[in-house]
Amino acid sequence: MNRKRIAVISSYHEECGAAFYSSRLKRHLAEHADVEILRLDVGLLRNRNRRVVKKANRHIAEIARRMKDFDGVCLQFEPGLYAARPKWAYRRVLRLCRAHHNVVLTVHGFERPPDFDLISLAASLFSFSPRRIAKTMRFLKQHFSYRHAVRFWHRLERLKDVRILTFCKADAKLLKIFFGLTRVYDFPITYYTQEEVEAIRRSCNRSELLRRYGLNPAKKYVGIFGFLSNYKGHLTAIKMLEYLPEDYHLIIVGGEHPH
Repeated sequence: MNRKRIAVISSYHEECGAAFYSSRLKRHLAEHADVEILRLDVGLLRNRNRRVVKKANRHIAEIARRMKDFDGVCLQFEPGLYAARPKWAYRRVLRLCRAHHNVVLTVHGFERPPDFDLISLAASLFSFSPRRIAKTMRFLKQHFSYRHAVRFWHRLERLKDVRILTFCKADAKLLKIFFGLTRVYDFPITYYTQEEVEAIRRSCNRSELLRRYGLNPAKKYVGIFGFLSNYKGHLTAIKMLEYLPEDYHLIIVGGEHPH
């Protein structure tokens, strides 16, 4: 029996969650099909220069052309992978989704409705306070970005050959509530086999970790590791300290996302 051919569209070999997930996905799918990465040139796609944008669009067109050689496509979705501006990103993703009859779109991130107070917004519009003006501009930016997201998901819902995959039930539920989606499925994110998990646990050494970061072995630590961003939950972890004993400390190990 001929093995199926699967394409994975994603960033790859980069410091990026989607890129790492794709490397593991390729490894797991390779047991059942021939898998090829159609790599997104994220640096090119995120460039705002007019001439470079045209080249980036041709890059997307070439990926769309190559998709026709595969039996199925796993497309990793996060707007920032496809463009610096959400409107451009959604347009490019839709072009890819329309290029094949069997697409699974894996959601790594999506827009939420902007949180605002109409009274505060109205007051800001008639205020000369720089802080309030800045707040209004942030809201307006979020508002227009979310409008693009609504149009994108509604158009995606009409593409019957596209199924949407999330990593948890909560995201699947929110996508249904916010955008009225119906073909949404959830599956836990799985990077490692159980054997690999056990090997990692055996190799972990608290003493070595404490030595590396210059920490006191007598204290208890809660760690957050990864890229720093406003949706990663760092503030929640900081507030958590109010409810823990005095000998608990929070360590944050990370940096800005390369893009």
